[in-house]
Amino acid sequence: MSDMNGDGYYTPGYDVNVRINDAWGLRDVIRTGELFSAQFESWMAKVRKPQHMVLPPLPPDSPHRKKYERDGMYAPDNAVYQLRPMPAPEKAADEVLAHDMSGYYSANWPEIKIISGTRRFFDWWEAGNFINSLAIAARVDNNQWGFSFTFPLLIVKNLEAPLVGGWLVNRIYLQDKELRDFGYNILYTPSASRFLDPYFSVGVDVDKYDSEITGQVESRTDFVFETGIKLRGNVKFSPFKFLGFLTDFWGARLGIKNRGFMDINNLYYTFEIGAGVW
Repeated sequence: MSDMNGDGYYTPGYDVNVRINDAWGLRDVIRTGELFSAQFESWMAKVRKPQHMVLPPLPPDSPHRKKYERDGMYAPDNAVYQLRPMPAPEKAADEVLAHDMSGYYSANWPEIKIISGTRRFFDWWEAGNFINSLAIAARVDNNQWGFSFTFPLLIVKNLEAPLVGGWLVNRIYLQDKELRDFGYNILYTPSASRFLDPYFSVGVDVDKYDSEITGQVESRTDFVFETGIKLRGNVKFSPFKFLGFLTDFWGARLGIKNRGFMDINNLYYTFEIGAGVW
């Protein structure tokens, strides 16, 4: 049910099923009075006056727009709507009204704070955005155990991959004896929310090993490419919800890693399991 001619008066029986700029009205399935109630009439709705308009604004070609412009600004005096807390039920004049108000009253109404750079940072941290951008997992690669850490490409901000979509993140892993091996990858994944996703990563791998010839610890650095699948789930609604003390998302990664840029004869299976969306 809507306002058919845009004069601010509700028009009974006229339905809008196309998204247009001035559509407004009521969504009331019992408007016809079939359930032993009076039919809704136009006089039951308040008249909508132009000076009370908040959004959407009049289009630039509207003949009425000039009337509401001042110093080049459109409708600077238009009404501003504000969300305000329900007064405490104790302020009601009688018990019936107090009972009705108690259902809408919130004793823990949010406090108004001045938004500063520091406040924004702590709000971002407290909302879980930062902790949900981190991932830590146990890792096995070529029979060598260790840990991997994944975090946003821009350290404190996730970066969406241009053109193709998805996300680019940093991944660091340490493994082998005393975690002496080191690897760094830039990892790409199409999403951070689906149950099953592919992933691709490229980077470098620094492998330290005990030389049989010199008896010393030597190292080699190689280009590495890894691809596979990532399975993730929200443990909040599962029997493993006790794991949510760190993060709600846990998952496993199954992949194949190749060491060497042009050669493809150094393939290893990789497996990771741990916390985080990445």
